[in-house]
Amino acid sequence: MGDPGLLILVLAVVFGAMVGSFLNVVIYRLPLESVSIYRPLRSFCPKCQKILPWYENVPIISYLLLGGKCSGCRQPIPCRYPLVEALTAALFLLTAYLEKDGLLSSEPGQIERIGVFFVHLYFIMVAISVTFIDFDHRIIPDEIDLTGAAAAPILCAVFPSLLAHDSLFLHFGEKMPQWLAGGLASLVGIAVGGGTLIVVRHVGRLMFKKEAMGMGDVKYLAFMGGFFGWGGCLMIFLASCLVGAVIGVVYQVITRRHDIPFGPFLSLGMLVILFLRVQVHDFIFKQWPEFIQSLLIIW
Repeated sequence: MGDPGLLILVLAVVFGAMVGSFLNVVIYRLPLESVSIYRPLRSFCPKCQKILPWYENVPIISYLLLGGKCSGCRQPIPCRYPLVEALTAALFLLTAYLEKDGLLSSEPGQIERIGVFFVHLYFIMVAISVTFIDFDHRIIPDEIDLTGAAAAPILCAVFPSLLAHDSLFLHFGEKMPQWLAGGLASLVGIAVGGGTLIVVRHVGRLMFKKEAMGMGDVKYLAFMGGFFGWGGCLMIFLASCLVGAVIGVVYQVITRRHDIPFGPFLSLGMLVILFLRVQVHDFIFKQWPEFIQSLLIIW
């Protein structure tokens, strides 16, 4: 374990599994007004109400040792619990792998790189929580999106490199301090993100005579605009629509439901842009136009 890069990856997996265990609590309790996230502090079986001892609450491992059943009532434990823990651990590992060189660098700006890394982990936590809550309850809690949107300008002022790819931030950065440019670009991103889905919501209502987009989705994209900038949140929206068009059809066929939540697709779009923003940008603005141009020339 002498390799610091390997140590970071191992810690990311362990930390991710532990955070995933907490996210299971958030996903189950946050939408329920009758249960607090913090009380009872320890996890419990939702069927028999047994408080779990620590050795039955070890992420992933306890589920396997218990054979997927509660030790009290012997009822099956939903496989979602280890899935969320494993998914969180895997995405934390991917983030650490992509950013470990910066974390280990001795160049100036080390504190900011560490701060940005943890903000990226926060994005993953939000994406996983929103995805499962929206699937279950068709809501996106204000405690997640509004709190994140309120924090975005502050964090972007403290860690301006969160908006390193945002054209407006780069423009502002030439005329004012970086912290102020980050905060202003974040506020514009919030307005563009929320405004975009408000327009889509009203157009959908006029066309289909029903709500095409919930206010939770509006606030969720506003949150993303606060961290990814105006251009980033539009790329997230585009990616969400493209993925949603494909997965949505499959979802309808399997579940026979037509009230497809859009929050999970926004979450997936956010993760795509988080990990592949440069590649998606090049595809949209370089490779795709060149492909269309070549087809026109052949035609």
